[in-house]
Amino acid sequence: MSLEERVQEAVYLAVDETNEDQGEELLPKSLDTLLFGENGRLDSLGLVNFISVVEEHVEDVFDATIVLADERALTAEKSPFHSIANLVEYVCVLLREEGIEA
Repeated sequence: MSLEERVQEAVYLAVDETNEDQGEELLPKSLDTLLFGENGRLDSLGLVNFISVVEEHVEDVFDATIVLADERALTAEKSPFHSIANLVEYVCVLLREEGIEA
């Protein structure tokens, strides 16, 4: 399984956990799901909670601690929090910086 597939799996676990508390507005498990911003499904508090859950699942899967909401993420031209696809891509970048390839 590739790094991207493993990260996607970890993010989808976070989606499942988040959906347990979402009520009717469930997050679809799709790379196209918009998380935050225009047409995003999460408000700012929901995004903070989701980021925390993603970090926990990434740590469980990869035994690596990453911080998603850092200055680089918050000032990026292409927000890693806009969609699940962007988030998966950003998590992969962070893990590769930690020397994790798969």
